[in-house]
Amino acid sequence: MPRRARIGLFGGTFDPIHRGHLQFARRAQRELQLDWIYFLPAPQPWHKAAPGASYPDRYAMTALALRGWKRASPLALPELAARPTYAVDEISAVRRRHPRARLFFLLGADALTDLPHWKDYPRLAGLCDWVVAPRAAASAAESSAIPAAIPAARLHWLRRFHHPASSRQLRAAAARSRFSAHGPTTPPAVVAAYIARAGLYRAPAAPR
Repeated sequence: MPRRARIGLFGGTFDPIHRGHLQFARRAQRELQLDWIYFLPAPQPWHKAAPGASYPDRYAMTALALRGWKRASPLALPELAARPTYAVDEISAVRRRHPRARLFFLLGADALTDLPHWKDYPRLAGLCDWVVAPRAAASAAESSAIPAAIPAARLHWLRRFHHPASSRQLRAAAARSRFSAHGPTTPPAVVAAYIARAGLYRAPAAPR
């Protein structure tokens, strides 16, 4: 019997995408032998305030960051763009495109513990495998806080993975028109260039 394709789904705001996102996805692809990873920038994140950059800008930055990565790409789901973005709808839309594939959804430990509050949680929990990046100071309690509806065999922890970058840090650095040469506030160079060129995340000018 031929092996089922293994496809990773990385949903998020990506406002902007940063090196931590990329390293998490590469680690998941390597450890779980994923054939492909789709990055899914959310047009309208249901659980967050309006992003600092528009959906076209966030999609473009994601595409630039993935340029040259042969087994990953951004994926637009136009049928979902007119309403708030929910993981259950994204996974279902990808499932329609890949009915025989085994799907793996990438998320952080904080999101995992919040999963019971997501839309259609009982159905959502069984739609795919779950690949989790622990927090920097992950505890035994965090590792045991697994939603009951997720079978242990479909939960995959990327142990000892942590990256200090955050999109919030990058937005703050962009507002000051300063990215450090090294360190957590350094996005991929093509993303930094796009942010500067498009004038994203700049602080409003003070009134005269």
